[in-house]
Amino acid sequence: MKKAKVFFAGFMCASLVIAVLITSASFATTQTGTISAVLSNIKIILNGIELKAKDNAGNELLPIIYNGNTYLPLKAIADAVNIPAVWHGKSKTVFLGKNDLNLPAAFLTDLKPFFNEGLSRADDYKDADTDNVSNTYVLTRTIVNTYSSGSAERIYNLNGKYSKLTGTYYLMMYYRDYSEVNKVEIYADDNLIYSGSVSAKAFPQNFSLDLQNCNQLKIKMMGYRAAIANLALYP
Repeated sequence: MKKAKVFFAGFMCASLVIAVLITSASFATTQTGTISAVLSNIKIILNGIELKAKDNAGNELLPIIYNGNTYLPLKAIADAVNIPAVWHGKSKTVFLGKNDLNLPAAFLTDLKPFFNEGLSRADDYKDADTDNVSNTYVLTRTIVNTYSSGSAERIYNLNGKYSKLTGTYYLMMYYRDYSEVNKVEIYADDNLIYSGSVSAKAFPQNFSLDLQNCNQLKIKMMGYRAAIANLALYP
């Protein structure tokens, strides 16, 4: 007997072929295969309201029909019912809710902000990839202040979905000799839960913040020579 583990994303045609991993129940082997699946304009109704399933980039994710069964995009459904979903590639396991491996459910920079003024994900901001003590960071998981003066802020609606936020606040290598003090404040439902500052010769600051029952998260940055990286959300 064989079982198929399938990951579905969004599709743009009415009939398609999907590559899958086929794992034999009697042998500890994994091989690739293909299946044919059908799109049939399936609607998802959640508590009386139609759900348009989308990925983090806003692309629509469509249900499919295979062998008489309807398959829904799991992460989008989990998001709709406010349950974190985590994929662990090594064990080929999907965790819904808390997990024993302490895996982040999402990175804050992948979520769409509810409000933003002056903060940006550092995709092309090359100065932000290294701190003043030569640690390196992934730019797509880093937030920078694009304002040369004044403060900037970004707000996320988390709806009580996550329990913890971790990250690193640091001075960028390019500005390591500048004496200007850069500051950051993080609020959970208007309550200050973290305040940090960095300037010349200051070491990067790692933080771990309690987000239990947090509905709205606000990040406020003052000064443009610092960045916040590795902003991981945990279920």
